[in-house]
Amino acid sequence: MLNVYKVMSENISSAIASNGESVTKQPLIRSMRTVKKETLKLISGWVSRSSDPSMVAENFVPPLLDAVLLDYQRNVPAAREPEVLSTMATIVNRLEVIMEPVNANFLTVVWKVLIFS
Repeated sequence: MLNVYKVMSENISSAIASNGESVTKQPLIRSMRTVKKETLKLISGWVSRSSDPSMVAENFVPPLLDAVLLDYQRNVPAAREPEVLSTMATIVNRLEVIMEPVNANFLTVVWKVLIFS
């Protein structure tokens, strides 16, 4: 799942770098963004239904944060997916105390993006 997200993200970022922000309105880019959104929804669903929160926190959350938060931080505002915030909220709510060590990093990235955009 994360690989699909990363590939779509890289393709979108590359298209924006080459052609400007207006490329986000093209059908191919919109389709890639839809794939990213649906990937995030699947991840949210899986996390919310997981029977082993500690396994999710230890094995899945770190690569997820690397892929999704860095993408969110690097993208131009027009290419940021609001589903990133929804997915992160699901993770924090589901994993609660287990997420405390990671929350500071997560909040730093999100707040920097939201405040300085």
